Amino acid sequence: MHDLKSFGLKPRPMVFDVGANCGQTIRWVGEELPGATIHAFEPSPTTFGHLKTAVANVPNLSLWNVGLGAAPGELVLNENSHAVMNSFLELDDFGWGDVQKKTKVPIDTIDAFCARSSIDHIDLLKSDTQGFDLEVLRGAERMLSEERVSFIFCEVIFSAMYKNQSTVAEMLAFLQKHSFLLVAFYRFAYQRGLAGWTDALFVHRRLAPSFRYGG
Repeated sequence: MHDLKSFGLKPRPMVFDVGANCGQTIRWVGEELPGATIHAFEPSPTTFGHLKTAVANVPNLSLWNVGLGAAPGELVLNENSHAVMNSFLELDDFGWGDVQKKTKVPIDTIDAFCARSSIDHIDLLKSDTQGFDLEVLRGAERMLSEERVSFIFCEVIFSAMYKNQSTVAEMLAFLQKHSFLLVAFYRFAYQRGLAGWTDALFVHRRLAPSFRYGG
């Protein structure tokens, strides 16, 4: 939050929480930025029920029981014995838990949602969708191309946690293409002595200080 504020995050921002799980990010934003407007997206019907109870007292919050991706439609969600591992992707070698059931869920895109809801800017886009984050960002192509997103806070996975997950290189290339710069990695987790995953904050170039290297 210190880094977000240092780069000029508004005190009353528009926040998208994609992969809201049980409301961890919602509560954090609600405490740190009580003036925020939050749209939170959670595809699992079971987890969504827990989410509604967990964040019932957070103001200016809209909850949506839907997944976000690159295109509208339907996808099968692998609901894991550990809800934080729920994903549209199959588990790979470094994943854990067991798939308890497969649930077909509706998929929307950020671009389509913003158009319908007359949202012209997202100050903070948080995405934690267990290997599916690049697909979420691809569904925001218009908003990103028109420079309507200021900050992106997302999970970056290094280990083979899910089959067909986007690579770190693909994530960084996509964000660089849309003029986002890396601020920092946070809370590195390790698996079997190797880098597993972390959270990363990116800021749009227009909000970063301009500088030139000296001779």
